[in-house]
Amino acid sequence: MPELNTGGAEQVITLIINSIERELFDIRVILFNSRGDLVNRVSSDIEVYNLNVSSVTYGVVPLLRKIYQIKPDILFSGIGHLNISIAPFIPIFRYISPKTYWVARQTSILSLNNQKEKSPKLYEWLYKRVYKNYNKVISQSNYMQSDLIDNYQFPIEKSVVINNPVEIDK
Repeated sequence: MPELNTGGAEQVITLIINSIERELFDIRVILFNSRGDLVNRVSSDIEVYNLNVSSVTYGVVPLLRKIYQIKPDILFSGIGHLNISIAPFIPIFRYISPKTYWVARQTSILSLNNQKEKSPKLYEWLYKRVYKNYNKVISQSNYMQSDLIDNYQFPIEKSVVINNPVEIDK
């Protein structure tokens, strides 16, 4: 994640990483900048790497270096603009670390969200061409999944719907 501010994607990621079974997974979090209100909510047994960069634009290369260093079994990216920034590099990493399973969590309706970007045609092209590099893309709703499949020819077998988690105690 870029940061752990109080946005919806950041809250979901924080809830997920804190809830994962520690006996099954060694969880590590890479942040472009370890600031934000939710950083202190990350469980103390989770290693947090701070790339100390100001944005996804400046953070992709340091992120790729850290991924190369860690060689994770599963890499989970939880926000759209970061997902698409990593996607072109996945084929290269398949040679370096062929066992890594790449998962992205789609946080918006792409066909609507891409129109707000500075270069909508570029984003449309990227999502149609390189988003398929992920092993699995999680959509928050059936509508998001349909948009991804219908408008970007994303393979249905690589897609799954998992609604946002809810903290029952709260």
